[in-house]
Parts: sequence; C-alpha cells; structure tokens
Amino acid sequence: MNVEGRHSVFVLEDEEANRHTIHDLIAGRADLTLVFSARDGEEALQFLRGALPEIAFIDINVPLKSGIRVAEAAATVGCTVIFTTALTDYALRAYRLGAADYLVKPVDKAHFDTAVDRALALRAGGRPHASAEDRLQTVLRDQYHLTPAERELCELILTGCPRELLEERTGKTARTIKSHLQSVYHKTVNSDPRSRNEGRGDKYGRLVYFLFALKERIG
Repeated sequence: MNVEGRHSVFVLEDEEANRHTIHDLIAGRADLTLVFSARDGEEALQFLRGALPEIAFIDINVPLKSGIRVAEAAATVGCTVIFTTALTDYALRAYRLGAADYLVKPVDKAHFDTAVDRALALRAGGRPHASAEDRLQTVLRDQYHLTPAERELCELILTGCPRELLEERTGKTARTIKSHLQSVYHKTVNSDPRSRNEGRGDKYGRLVYFLFALKERIG
C-alpha cells in the first residue's frame, strides 16, 4: 500500500510517550506516511486483516496479543518489520523472523533513520550478496581481531543457534564458551562506539544485536 508516492507505515505501541515519539519521527520523513497506529496486539491484527502496509514498527510487550504474533502476521502480508522495544532478549528471535531492525527504546532519530533506510533497501531487493558472510568474517578477523574459535561462535549465533546449544555445536565446555563470549563482547560491543545505544540489557542480547547490525552494515 503506497500512499501518494510515500511508503505506508503501521505502528504498534501501547506506551503513549513512545508512540508519540515514533509518530513524530515518521512525520519527519518525506518518504513515509502513517496509515494506522494500534495500542494493543488485537487491534493490530484486525488492521492487518484488511490492509497491506509496507513497514511496521512493532513493540513486543503489548496487551492482548504479543508483538511477535503481530510481526508474524505482518510478514505474511509482505510488511517489513522493525521492532521497537525495551527488551533485548528477543533480538535473536526478531532477526530470525526477518525483521529489518531492532530498535531499543527510547528510539532516537539516528537509529530510526538507519532502520527505515535498511527496511527500504530490503524492500527494494538490496539484501546482502552471497559473499556477505566472507566479508563479515574478514571484518571480525581484521577489524575486531577475533580468533577462529571466536568467529565460529559468531557464525553460529548468526545462523540462529540458541545460546544453550553453543556448547554442543562447538564441542567446547561451557566454561570455554563463556570465556570466548566474554572476549568477543569486549572486542566488539565494548570497543565499537556505534554500539553504545544498540541494546540496553544483558550482555549476550547486546552482542547478538551487534552481530546482526554489523552483518547488515557490511551486506
């Protein structure tokens, strides 16, 4: 659904202050137009049954129906999803659902614009080429100085491997996995100023977000 040459946007957000912030950010872009704003998951699902918005900003922890459920419904009608949430522990699941980005509240203009540009690029067919994984491994090695074992963990995380299965998939002990993850976090999230506002929760959640965001930038 394209409205007067602009990309149609749908918002699911139950907190009034955050909803107004997102509305203002949408209004500040000439290429976007807000077509609907829902305060709960059920209202959002009802809207999606009769509309085809292009981009959706979806909070995860909302009343009646989970934002994850709404995101799944949005994806089935061809909508590109951007999550907006205070939770970092859903980052991996969000990307496995094909989300264009995962914005942690409070949402600022710089991260908002980056997320929108990424979503529009995906809709235009700008997905990473097959060599993106090789480029990512090169950056992790040369820019962040990750060891082969640390890069292996990153690769597993990016394929959607749950944290609890990393030990089984690598054949390493839980203590070794923990040590590697701490090292990766220190070399990437802690050392890269771009990650300062990309996730505010547990360290593993921030690391997952960082890796997927880095993959998108490289791609």
